[in-house]
Amino acid sequence: MSALPVPRKHRRPKPVNYGIRRALRLGPAEEAAVASMRSSLAKARGVDADDVKFSDAVRLLLVGNEKAARAMAGQPETWTPSRTVEVPMELWDGLSECRNRLSHSQGSLYNISRKLNFEQGVSPAELRDAFRAVQESKDAVVRMEAALVAFVDGHPAGADAEAGDGRG
Repeated sequence: MSALPVPRKHRRPKPVNYGIRRALRLGPAEEAAVASMRSSLAKARGVDADDVKFSDAVRLLLVGNEKAARAMAGQPETWTPSRTVEVPMELWDGLSECRNRLSHSQGSLYNISRKLNFEQGVSPAELRDAFRAVQESKDAVVRMEAALVAFVDGHPAGADAEAGDGRG
């Protein structure tokens, strides 16, 4: 004998004050912006920052930024200039060369370590090939760095960029 299905109780949806409910995940930068807005609102209202609702701060940030976006749409000259740079194919080819050289050196080192793990002999030619592959990888990286520095120095946006050795 099968049991009869129990009819589901229909639930009335909860009232929503500001349209459709949405789940919003914020990153650290957005969380910091909302916290800053909450403290600014608290200062303007003369209350503690914990007394300002999170949703009030988010709502004010969204509305304020929409007004700024509409103003900028009517005045393109007020836009901040783009800092993107078109990279020539020679630099992309250099990057591909670096990847290939690194892959070859990793393969050579893997073969040597595998043979050593299984107590097989490694020939001097294999060691020379691995050493040569590592040296070619280093040389490819040095050439890529020089090409990037030359590109940044010669590009009009190069004044905004900094060429360094990558060690912050």
